Amino acid sequence: MSNVTTSFKGAMLGAGVGLYFFAFFVGYAYPAFFSKHDVPKVKDYKGNIVAVRGYTEQEKLGKAIYIRENCWICHSQFVRPIGGDEKRYGPVSQAGEYAYDFPHTFGTRRIGPDLAREGGKRTDGWQYGHLANPQAMTQGSIMPKFVWYFEKKEDGEADITRPTEEGKALISYIQRLGTSIGDWRNPEGEKAAGSTVAASAPTFTPQMVKEGKVVFEGNCAGCHGLAGNGQGPAAAALNPKPRNFTEGKFKYPVNAKDSDLFKTLEIGVKGSAMPAWKDSLSEAQRWAVISYVRTFKK
Repeated sequence: MSNVTTSFKGAMLGAGVGLYFFAFFVGYAYPAFFSKHDVPKVKDYKGNIVAVRGYTEQEKLGKAIYIRENCWICHSQFVRPIGGDEKRYGPVSQAGEYAYDFPHTFGTRRIGPDLAREGGKRTDGWQYGHLANPQAMTQGSIMPKFVWYFEKKEDGEADITRPTEEGKALISYIQRLGTSIGDWRNPEGEKAAGSTVAASAPTFTPQMVKEGKVVFEGNCAGCHGLAGNGQGPAAAALNPKPRNFTEGKFKYPVNAKDSDLFKTLEIGVKGSAMPAWKDSLSEAQRWAVISYVRTFKK
């Protein structure tokens, strides 16, 4: 009986060791040594299977800085397959998008927004302004100021128009994130982008203007300035420059309808720092901020 028990224990030990090495081979050895020449692929926003390019040297440096600054502690990089995530951050992440990430920076917390689809959402200029002074761009942000990624002005303040090479690299990496699937934010071109503009604007009330002021100061003042004069903290680094609302000049003619402004808020302005706000602000908030913007014209 003792021999049988000993034999059984030996067999179990052997099986355990064998399974361990099998798991090691399948989970690490095979991907590491036999898949090096595989070209990672993803499905783009049109449904086509496309290859994922590797990082440029500048993007590699940017990723190293991103890791060094522990950005991944507050920002995740994974859009989960649930409705809320897709609405806030964009299409669900795909495995092929992470093929060149060593180490991975998925993150486990979302103190700040997820960055998996951050690339192309804003211009470089906006990103520089946000890097130097997050609170000026996003009201209530607890992100620290990364002023050492900019040359200094004569008064000692960070000059967001002169980022260092490391500053440029960090933003180039951020602008790469989530772009392997193509321009999913603007699939049909700016003119064809759909709009859910109401038939007519609501009647603007003092209460609506008051609510619009809160929305504007929390989301728009970083570029347009608290006074609406286009001189926000990020304005110096932006091209084209933010609109000066005190002049009443918009993307549309001076006599632009409120529904025109609503559309701009909804789909953004391609090629500028103005993003689409349709998934970030409710319809009521968008009308409210328009009612407040209208008060700037002198």
